[in-house]
Amino acid sequence: MKENFNGYPDILNYLKINDKSQDTKVLNLGKCNFCFYLDLEILFSTLEEKRYDFTYLSFKDSDFQNSVILSLTNQKPIKDKNTNLTVYEYLKTKIDFTLDFRGCHFFDTVEISGVDFCKDLNFIDSIFECKVEFSELIFNGCMRLFGALFIADATFAHLELNHKSILFTNKDNRTKFEGNLYFSNVNFKEAKFWDFVFLNDVYFINTSFNCPALFNNSKFLGKTVITSIETIGLTEFNNKVYFDNAEINDLSLINIVFEKVISFNYATK
Repeated sequence: MKENFNGYPDILNYLKINDKSQDTKVLNLGKCNFCFYLDLEILFSTLEEKRYDFTYLSFKDSDFQNSVILSLTNQKPIKDKNTNLTVYEYLKTKIDFTLDFRGCHFFDTVEISGVDFCKDLNFIDSIFECKVEFSELIFNGCMRLFGALFIADATFAHLELNHKSILFTNKDNRTKFEGNLYFSNVNFKEAKFWDFVFLNDVYFINTSFNCPALFNNSKFLGKTVITSIETIGLTEFNNKVYFDNAEINDLSLINIVFEKVISFNYATK
């Protein structure tokens, strides 16, 4: 049976009995049932205040009955030399531990923004019932999503990828998208989307592919739009693009740059 949490005090009481992070550096909140609106910033601050010392925070196989939010953008006041007025620079807060949500079930919305992840963020084999948004993030490690199921719309916007990339697939496991999928201002360093099934619309807007873009054998059953908003930048494919053997229902390619070959061998519409 999963441990039920109805607030942050319940989490702290649970950790008083079960915590082993002093020896392992792993803080384990796995196989638990979070029955309240979870603000991860409040949770992290509470753990820091209680002087928990860990490098890995695991929520493996937990359920989240309400919304989960992590929004850590801070403001730094800066004096404008020209106007002598105070303006604010938005800074992302660093998280220096691995955050692992593998096998979790999210029954409400998930929003993660304004974070600089120094290590990995994992959602392997997780289920998202409602809308999900990942925005204004820096990844120095990997974001692993293979095996995850997105039932509603998923948005990936303004992401800076300094290591590998967002990983949507491994050898045998793919991310599943049942809602609309939006990519905006994402710089891909790995783009393996072969054998995917996109049930609804897919949008790539002002997105750069600095790697081969692999859409072989995939099914695009809704509308697929690859485009640019010129005032922001361009969607660029700086390596080869493959739609070989893909099934494409409705494809729009508008105002984009192809540096190398784009292949549609045996693709069908």
